[in-house]
Amino acid sequence: MGRLRIVIVGGGRVGALLATLLRAEKHQVTIIESDRERALKLADMLPDVLVVNGDGSSVHILRDAGTDLADIFVTVTGNDSLNYVSSQVAKKTLHVPKVIARINDPANENNFVRAGIDKLVTTTKATAGEILSEISGGKTLLPLAGVRFEILYAVLGDKSPMTGKRVYKCGLPRKAWIISINRLGEPMVPDERTILKSGDLITVLTPLELSEKVKAVLVEQ
Repeated sequence: MGRLRIVIVGGGRVGALLATLLRAEKHQVTIIESDRERALKLADMLPDVLVVNGDGSSVHILRDAGTDLADIFVTVTGNDSLNYVSSQVAKKTLHVPKVIARINDPANENNFVRAGIDKLVTTTKATAGEILSEISGGKTLLPLAGVRFEILYAVLGDKSPMTGKRVYKCGLPRKAWIISINRLGEPMVPDERTILKSGDLITVLTPLELSEKVKAVLVEQ
């Protein structure tokens, strides 16, 4: 998979983490966020991501963000109506080849299906890792030595319980491992001496049966 141009509507937790993951893979990323303060914060957090402050359902804003040139369009706001309209404009008016939409209320799924959206992600599965898997064409579930593993992601904040701790004493279940860290855009493989820092994007490999416990730890980050 080469370098892709990706537009994301929604700069909340999922959108921001997804942008971080995509930039770590060297893709060109734009986020459209309607809240001005949030947009300014995102611009500071993600200096190599273009942040557009505006309504993600507006064809003019979408064009300003370069959606008509995008390879992939992703809408991950908490508003199904906005996700529906923006994905429709991206697909039918701006002719984006692949459109991924988040659905918060399962009752709305049929509307998105009838609209021909390429991929739907429900709230229960709307993690950045899940969406990244759809973009990359990969899978988050990996069979290793007969055991199924899942890859999960998180960005550590200043007040994250894991920040400032060594990787092997960071609070993850015993059989879950931090297999890589992206720090200031540079990937690294941690060892037992590595101390986690605020802003680190961590990749965690966990047995599937421990997945929910690991997610409970990562959601605090």
